[in-house]
Amino acid sequence: MTEPNEPVRTASVMETNTDNRRRTPYVTKSRLMSGLRCPKRLWLQTFQPALAKPSATSQLTIDNGIEVGRMARLNYPQGRLVGHVEQPERAVAETKELLEHQPASPLFEAAFVHAGTLVRADILAPDGDAWRMVEVKSSGSVKDHHLLDCAIQLWVVEGAGVPISTVSIAHVDTSFVYAGDGDYAGLLVEEDVTEQVRALLEDVPDWLKNHRHTLANGEPDIRIGAQCKPECPFMSYCERVRITEQTIECACLSLPAYPLMHQ
Repeated sequence: MTEPNEPVRTASVMETNTDNRRRTPYVTKSRLMSGLRCPKRLWLQTFQPALAKPSATSQLTIDNGIEVGRMARLNYPQGRLVGHVEQPERAVAETKELLEHQPASPLFEAAFVHAGTLVRADILAPDGDAWRMVEVKSSGSVKDHHLLDCAIQLWVVEGAGVPISTVSIAHVDTSFVYAGDGDYAGLLVEEDVTEQVRALLEDVPDWLKNHRHTLANGEPDIRIGAQCKPECPFMSYCERVRITEQTIECACLSLPAYPLMHQ
């Protein structure tokens, strides 16, 4: 469910600008999703990460997601976890080796790169000559942004040469009742979203184009709005900018209006 925040270099894509701002070699799925949500958030994550102020709720959401992902793996015995969280190139190489030499084993966090874009698939399960892709979410239902997430995953994985038969989202079954015995079987339910996700594939190249355009230019001028919720880590920064702009605007409005001077 997670991706490395600072992947190592690849020659395909270099997200940078001309004024010594920080470089982000791969386009990661998480960054691409940030740009779809708010280009300003993407820009700040890339060039001004110190401005972020993650909340305790944000960290709790991340922790819950990691735990749900761990539980999802229990449904796939004999699965192999691909490591190298901070070394994407090694993760991609390990994934390739496992696909070639252990094609009957499910893979967790398999890593793929296509067109300079890096993804890690939560679960890949063998399905004849292809693979089932399962993305794990800690929510109680499939959300629209989950479909965008899966479209990026599918576009990269198939672009890397791995055939995918179906795409599913494993989310929490809200009717699940925990008996307190350590048995979480039935906590997650898998929902097939293959049709919805494949319908989005043709849009992914445009998302990448917009992503690169955002990072090749200055900070986007985007006001606080619905895209900021829930829990944007740059909310306090954008709020300070808004207050400053309002102060300047009020100061300008309070200036006396002088009549035009006539020759």
